[in-house]
Amino acid sequence: MAVNGRPDTIRTIVLSHDISSNALGRALSMALVAQELGEVQVCAFGSGRLWPGASQFDLDVNRIGRHWKREIDAVMSASADTTLVWVCKGISPLARVVTYLKDRYPGNIVIADFDDDDAGLAHEFFKSTVLNRIRLLRNRSMLPWVIRRSQRKIIDLADGFTFASNSVAAAFPSNRGPSARIPHVRLDSTGIAPTNLVNSIVKPGVSGSIKFGVYGTLRAHKGGSLVLEAIRSHPELHLFTFENCGLEDRLVTDVNWTEISPSTPLDKAYAEIDVAVIAITSLHQSAQMQFPAKLVDAMRAGVAIVATGTSAVREYAMSSFLELPSDASVDDLVNLVKAAYKSGLGREARLIYESELTPVSAGKNLQRLFDESRDSVLSSVKG
Repeated sequence: MAVNGRPDTIRTIVLSHDISSNALGRALSMALVAQELGEVQVCAFGSGRLWPGASQFDLDVNRIGRHWKREIDAVMSASADTTLVWVCKGISPLARVVTYLKDRYPGNIVIADFDDDDAGLAHEFFKSTVLNRIRLLRNRSMLPWVIRRSQRKIIDLADGFTFASNSVAAAFPSNRGPSARIPHVRLDSTGIAPTNLVNSIVKPGVSGSIKFGVYGTLRAHKGGSLVLEAIRSHPELHLFTFENCGLEDRLVTDVNWTEISPSTPLDKAYAEIDVAVIAITSLHQSAQMQFPAKLVDAMRAGVAIVATGTSAVREYAMSSFLELPSDASVDDLVNLVKAAYKSGLGREARLIYESELTPVSAGKNLQRLFDESRDSVLSSVKG
């Protein structure tokens, strides 16, 4: 039933360019927000394996392949109501999809989402080593100028925009249309008591250590070498990561490093640590505006946080974390982890999560943006 020509619920299709990378995490977070408005489908391109982190979300992902027009038509024809097409990151081939949708389904609303300056990050990666340049040339859709071209096309066509943070929004044109801030979000914990992984998998003699977690994929600019040096020189610290997280292989002597399965529910993973560490060691502008999704995970869990004070981290975490300098030494990291362990800041982080970083709170912003974008589209059609 509709009221004043508006559907009671909004059907949303979230589009991602890659089913296998952690970019899918942003799309799944967006889907959690869109569920507050109505039915949601997540569609992602790619023939590779599903990104392992998808197991943390109770959402299906529809794989899109070479015959994407046929598959998109099948999704779009499933409802006669106005559909919100929410496009994540705007990396190729999504510009072609948006062009097709605006031509074939002009009555629907297309909103473009940006959670990072992906073109800037790709530029930094491309220029850093010859091997990186070769890698990107083999995957042309991730070349910085290709990303920028695709995003510009989508920006020209979109009816509205969402940004993960105000700092990311500042990197994109501000006069293109209505916009809203939609952070990474997480559903609240289930309340199920976590199993005690520490007692079962940590070697005897280290159970009294300060346990800190670095969860997620550790790329070059995320402080991996700093973390390893810290645990190898300070046995009183115990590191938790997911398996195959991007760090080098564990040494026989790394008894204070525990790897757990990426499918471990986040409630259980964070229940095993005292402090979450989120390091961003690159000084590049694009890296410094990143809003790590694992910041939200840590805030939801109510653990103390040591993080690089990027603009987006400060924007959301405010005073609820201890700031790690971008040029931090091992001693800086160790001292901050020990200080965070004693701080009680996790309670403050948890309160911010409850007020800012849930699907319910973000869903209100998305609803307002949809209404504003829909009014604009209807006015242009009537005009």
